[in-house]
Amino acid sequence: MKNILVVFPHLIYPLDSGGAQAIFNGIEAIRNHYHVTVVYFEGRKDHHPQEREKLSKLFGNVTILPYFYHANKLHKIKAFERIAETRLLGKMREWKDVNWAEYQMPMGGYMEFVNRVIQERSIDLVQLEMMESLPLVLSIPPGIKKVFVHHELRFVRNEIRLEKMPAPNPFNCATVEMKRILEIGMLNRCDGVITLSDTDKMKLEHAGVNVPVYASFAVVQQRNTSDSEVIPQTLSFVGPEYHAPNYNGLMWFLDNCWPMLQSKSQDYRLRIIGKWSEKTRKLLLERCQGIEFMGFVEDLASVLSGTIMIVPIHEGSGIRMKILEAASMKVPVVTTSVGCEGLPLMNGQSCVMADTPEAFVNGIISLTHDEFRNRIAHEAHQVISDHYSIKALTTNRMDIYQQMGV
Repeated sequence: MKNILVVFPHLIYPLDSGGAQAIFNGIEAIRNHYHVTVVYFEGRKDHHPQEREKLSKLFGNVTILPYFYHANKLHKIKAFERIAETRLLGKMREWKDVNWAEYQMPMGGYMEFVNRVIQERSIDLVQLEMMESLPLVLSIPPGIKKVFVHHELRFVRNEIRLEKMPAPNPFNCATVEMKRILEIGMLNRCDGVITLSDTDKMKLEHAGVNVPVYASFAVVQQRNTSDSEVIPQTLSFVGPEYHAPNYNGLMWFLDNCWPMLQSKSQDYRLRIIGKWSEKTRKLLLERCQGIEFMGFVEDLASVLSGTIMIVPIHEGSGIRMKILEAASMKVPVVTTSVGCEGLPLMNGQSCVMADTPEAFVNGIISLTHDEFRNRIAHEAHQVISDHYSIKALTTNRMDIYQQMGV
């Protein structure tokens, strides 16, 4: 069997984000057909020991090699500088501009560690996951096949963000263009790029990626579902705060849709699932009635069952794993055209799609009708069952590797 090294920027367990689930299931699909080694940046050895052990047991035959580093005086001074800078300058436009322009390179020691693993384990293919890992392509020795799995086209997110800015300045425009050039340039240093949808494949080819781009997909664990008692006035939002599209999407919903919805009925409740900072939670709980922060939950099905999931995402690309999760549980979804991009779901048939506050609120209200809600949920579940499975993903990824000569 060939040797594949999968590199991602941080520990993916627990599976508390769409990206973590996509990476996990991508490895699950191939680990019995290739010798798979995993490398990620961990930090100190005392970080997440139980989570590392659980992930190791789940993967079984996968070698997991976290990169540990010891913070020296320079690292500590730099960390202190960043904290002080954020607190003192965080509200200044000039600081935000410069901060937005930053492009982080992985640490030199991490690059050396990755290359040492490549040599010691006779790696045939390096698979880089997530934007934070992309710069590593510049340090991998010649002759080693390199493929990048693009979960979200960052330059597309930046362009959408720029379009929504009320008065973008020349620095903002130049920053977006610079990052687009960097992203496309590094992608062209790979031997291939894997996207999670045909839509993203076409966007990359149009943007100037001239290496082979392969359309793939992500999967969620198929669940044995039963029809649950539905509480149509209970909504669920899934996603951590640190992912900008999640934060901006939730703020859009709470600012524009939530007051309108509550004016129609005070019975509406919103469960926000995922890691959110204490500062943000306190601010929103004071401002909004009827919302509840649940943090990370082990059993997502028990929390989502019987609710309506909202995915008010207006920026980014890739696919929304949370929609796949909801569909697998027969939970109806109200989303935007951006949120549903790349998924074979149809408005009014397997989901409700709306881009304005009024349409989004009306879409939620429409799902209070039992017949319509049940039809949407069952159709979405059928689509996901037909198109997304570990078996199909295994076939897809092995075909891509073979085309790349691995």
